[in-house]
Amino acid sequence: MTGKERAPKMILTAKQQHFARCVASGDSYAAAYREAYDCDPDSQQKTQQQAGSRLMAKVEVAARVNMLIKQREAKLQASKLSDRDFVLRKLRGWSDDAIPEDAPRIRAAELLGKTAGMFINVSERRGSRSAVEIQAELDQRIADMSAGAESANTDTGTSSEDGEIGQQLH
Repeated sequence: MTGKERAPKMILTAKQQHFARCVASGDSYAAAYREAYDCDPDSQQKTQQQAGSRLMAKVEVAARVNMLIKQREAKLQASKLSDRDFVLRKLRGWSDDAIPEDAPRIRAAELLGKTAGMFINVSERRGSRSAVEIQAELDQRIADMSAGAESANTDTGTSSEDGEIGQQLH
């Protein structure tokens, strides 16, 4: 063989192609089989499931399904990037020279940005803590809040019985 190996050609029948498109779009194997092969309404569901599974066991069909799914994901990703660029370009322009009449356009761009996942706040905490460490931190926070509440009670003249209720919660 040469330095460049070619991938085997995927020669599928029209029905196998249709089956692959149906599976790639989210249909079950049985539903895709019924769609592609025009099954008799009286045929058994189990037979359709088995036939769909046999089709998916074929390397060419499974490869076609995977290729269709990857193509769809690439198109979706490209669409998200395009939307992201559009939103950022518009928001930058409006931030420079916005007028009150631009409010609906800015809101529309904001909503488009949210659908593209641009405004998601992600906070990530590095490292792991044991349950004992977390419990100790929670106990300390409760103690700090109780101390703050007790000092507020003494400032307002609240009776010590109210302070005892706070201690019981701890």
